Amino acid sequence: ERLKEVHLSPVRENNVELLQEILRDLDPFKHRSSTAAELASILTQPHFQVKKRSTRLKEPSLLETHDSVASQVCESPPSSPGDFVDHDTEDEYKHTYPPPDAIRMVGIRKVAGEHLGVTFKVEGGDLIIARILHGGMVDQQGLLHVGDIIKEVNGREVGRDPRVLQEELQAASGNIVLKILPSYHEAIMPRQVFFKCHYDYDPANDNLIPCKEAGLRFETGDILQIVNQDDVNWWQARHVEG
Repeated sequence: ERLKEVHLSPVRENNVELLQEILRDLDPFKHRSSTAAELASILTQPHFQVKKRSTRLKEPSLLETHDSVASQVCESPPSSPGDFVDHDTEDEYKHTYPPPDAIRMVGIRKVAGEHLGVTFKVEGGDLIIARILHGGMVDQQGLLHVGDIIKEVNGREVGRDPRVLQEELQAASGNIVLKILPSYHEAIMPRQVFFKCHYDYDPANDNLIPCKEAGLRFETGDILQIVNQDDVNWWQARHVEG
């Protein structure tokens, strides 16, 4: 697979306890060593979100949160006894979404000039995924979703120009790491929608379409299956053969 998620794991789960031990060990040396005093000062700065009072630690919010997440203290609530699940379709349509403030790293491997099958737009000052083209690389892998905010590409912050980001990703080759802030949407069971065309359409002659290369040409009498309706103005479809 060319598109894979980079999984991160904590090194340890007891950083608060470790920091307490370090500060206790440093305490006798702070008045005799400037290095020890400097280290103790750094460890009690707001960057660590730890306040020291006498020899005891108070409010270890940042490290305590890290330790809580690392030890997986947050568990999903049990299902309600009144919930009914269709087990025949549960596995096919079940999605697990991270909380909306959880940063994710997504790795992509591609060759220069290869399209990802995704477009971007600016919303609230951020570059977000506007649409994912059916059948494209991103759609097939399923690791990115409409509404995801793109924060960085290979460690560099993205600007606010969707065209620049699109060109940069298309020209890139090898391993690409995207830092994203995921959207949060509940999965919806897809519906089978078909249309019979009563006129001809050529995207090359349409000045309003966001991406002519992604447009679908059809003629009178063609049968189209609608595969995506996320964008109310531009649905995605494919020809039905036969």
